[in-house]
Amino acid sequence: MVVEDDAETRARFVEKIDGSEDFSVIATAGSRSEALAALEDCSPDVLLVDLGLPDGDGTDVIEHA
Repeated sequence: MVVEDDAETRARFVEKIDGSEDFSVIATAGSRSEALAALEDCSPDVLLVDLGLPDGDGTDVIEHA
């Protein structure tokens, strides 16, 4: 799961991760609230989280996961 508020950066992360043989992105979010909602529907093995999100701290997402 990729949590990044900058859409361009998020898209680049997704492109690189999905381009690998070993990983795929199952969810993305652009804010803390979107990420917390997405975590209700999926259980990612790996989180890539921006710590400075527009609506809160990315560590909240990590703690919730």
